[in-house]
Amino acid sequence: MKRFLFLGILLVLIHGLFGAASAAEPTAVSTLDSIGLYWSPDVSDQSCDTPATVYDPADFDHVIDGVERTSPLRLDGSGDDNTLVTNCKIHDTGGDGIYIRNVRNVVIYNCEIWNVGSAEGNRGIKISGSGSTQDVVIDGNYIHDIPKSGIFSGQYSDYRDTDHPGLKILNNRIERTGTDTSTSHHPIYLQSSDGHIEGNVISGLRGGNGISIRSSGVVRCNSVSGTSRSGKPGIRYFSDHKTGPSNLLVIENNTVVDDNVGIHLYKPVAEPDINSQPPDHVVKNFIIRYNSVVAPTPIRVDSAYDNDPYSVQLYDNPMSSGGGSSSNECTLRYRELGSSVWKAGSPLSFDDADNEYTGSMVNLKANTEYEIELSLQTGLKATFTAKTSNGEVPSLSPPANLRIAE
Repeated sequence: MKRFLFLGILLVLIHGLFGAASAAEPTAVSTLDSIGLYWSPDVSDQSCDTPATVYDPADFDHVIDGVERTSPLRLDGSGDDNTLVTNCKIHDTGGDGIYIRNVRNVVIYNCEIWNVGSAEGNRGIKISGSGSTQDVVIDGNYIHDIPKSGIFSGQYSDYRDTDHPGLKILNNRIERTGTDTSTSHHPIYLQSSDGHIEGNVISGLRGGNGISIRSSGVVRCNSVSGTSRSGKPGIRYFSDHKTGPSNLLVIENNTVVDDNVGIHLYKPVAEPDINSQPPDHVVKNFIIRYNSVVAPTPIRVDSAYDNDPYSVQLYDNPMSSGGGSSSNECTLRYRELGSSVWKAGSPLSFDDADNEYTGSMVNLKANTEYEIELSLQTGLKATFTAKTSNGEVPSLSPPANLRIAE
C-alpha cells in the first residue's frame, strides 16, 4: 500500500514538473512497472486574447458621444466619413438602430441598442447592401431585444458590386434577437466578403443561426450559446453570396454550445436572382480548428466539400464531442505493442481543479512499450504508445504515434 501511495505522489510531482506537451495531448509518466496518465482534451491549443482598442476622438472628423436617441442614426454618404459614434443609447427607434451606407472609416463603440424596429427596418446595426463601405468597425456594443438581426452586413443581388472591405465586428454582446419570430435573421449576419468577426458573446433566444456568414472571412474567439427557435446551428456558412478575394473562411477558437448543430458548412447553393451556380461564387478553402463545441452534432460538413475544387482543413477541435467533465467518462484499455489482445484498465478520474483526466496502469512489465487508448463517452479518442522505464526513477514519456479522432 505504501509503495502505491509513494508511486502516486511521485507521478504527480513528475507531471507537475514537466507538464503536458500540448493541452489536447495525453502525458505519460513511466516507472519500472507503472504508467501514470494525464489528459486535458477540452483546452484549446490557441489563445483568445483580443486586445482592447482605444479610439481617440482626435483621430476622427466627426464624433457623436454620449447621445441617447429614439430615432435611427443614419451615416450615409461621404459627409459621414471618418466618424466615431461612442457611448450612445439608441432604442424605440421605429427603424434600424444605426444605418450605415456609402462611408469610410466609421467606428461604432460602446453603445447600447435595443427595442428597435418598424416595417421599414428592425436591425440593431444595418450596413446596407445598396451601397459599399470601407473600414467600418463595430466594437464593444451591447445589442439586445432586436426584432431581426443584431448586426447585419448586406450584399444584394441588385447591387452585386456592393461590398464592405475592412469590416470588423469585435467584442460585442448580443442577446435575444429575432424577437419578431423570424427564423431567417441572426445575431450576426454577414453577406459581405472577408469580414472579421472576433470576441463577440451571443446568448439568449434567437431566430436563426448564432453567426451566419455567407462569404469568406475570419470567425474567431466568439462565444455562442442560447437556443435557436428554428433549430439552426451556432455558426453556419451558407453560400448564397460571392466569395471575397481571399477565397478562405477560417473558423477557429470559438466556443459553441447548441441544442442541435455546433458548426455547419451547408451544402453549396446558387446565388439568388443571379445565374451563378456552385462552385463559381462559393468559398473554396476552409479551416476549422481549435473550436470548443458542445452539441448533439458538434461539426457538420456537407459531403460536397469532400471533392475538388474545395479544401477543408478540420483539426484540433478538442471539445467537439463534449470535452472533459466529470459526467463524460474516460475509459482506458491497453496492450503490449504488437499484441492483438486488449486489457481493460480502470476509467480515469476527472479533476475539476486541474481540468484534466488522471489515472494509471500498474503491474506492467519493465522496459516494455504499450499501446494505450483513452475514450470519452461522447466519442473523442486518443491512441498512443508509452514505455515503462528500465529503472526505479520515473520518467516523462511524451506520447508517441499519437492519434486523436472522433
